[in-house]
Amino acid sequence: MIKALAFIHKKNDFSDNDFKDYYEKNHAPLAKSLLTFEGYERNYISAEINPLYSSLGSISIFQYQSIESLKIIEEKMSSKAGDILREDELKFMNIEKNYFVLTQSLQLTEQLFKKKIFYPCNKIEDLDSLNSYEGLKQISENILLEPNDIKGIAEYGISQKTSFDTLKLSYRYLPIPKYCEPWPGKTIELSIFYTNISCLIFISISQPLLIYHFDIVGACFGWLLVNIVTIFIHSSSLFFNRGSN
Repeated sequence: MIKALAFIHKKNDFSDNDFKDYYEKNHAPLAKSLLTFEGYERNYISAEINPLYSSLGSISIFQYQSIESLKIIEEKMSSKAGDILREDELKFMNIEKNYFVLTQSLQLTEQLFKKKIFYPCNKIEDLDSLNSYEGLKQISENILLEPNDIKGIAEYGISQKTSFDTLKLSYRYLPIPKYCEPWPGKTIELSIFYTNISCLIFISISQPLLIYHFDIVGACFGWLLVNIVTIFIHSSSLFFNRGSN
């Protein structure tokens, strides 16, 4: 089975309840009247449990039995029906943040759950990594057809026996992928620091050697030359590091 998982964001002035009400009473009925779905499911996000994703309103799932079924929907979305749906989306969605992924899905249970967890994984072998958590049951494994940093998304159902407090505690310790960006300023500061140290070492070694091999006048001249070279090296390092920023 092919599943399209659509990550749909709320407009800034919409609460969780406002978003859900409009989706269920207006947009979903409109979509069903214009398109034929083999499976259409809305999973509404709680901003209280997901503070890092507070703008995310729903993870909506569209199911297709084949690529051909998906192409039929794509053709309809290119028609007048698609224009009508896109116009309605502007009323309650933050379109710029919306995105979707196509997946090859393996359904593991038909059991229905009132609450779920969608867990993105950057390794296929991690799709079952939440199986050890009490009160969670895996519903499906969804492997991205065009993988990026995320290779798959595991869908879990939450048992009714699991309390809200337990869920929040478990969520806190779930292994969430972390991404970092380089901070160019640090590179510049470290480069200048190491250049200064190198210059000091160079001067401290060269001065005794000059005095040992030459007389005082020759040593003074050589010492002056060493300092000129040192200043040039230091200035060059500053120039190139500023340019790299």
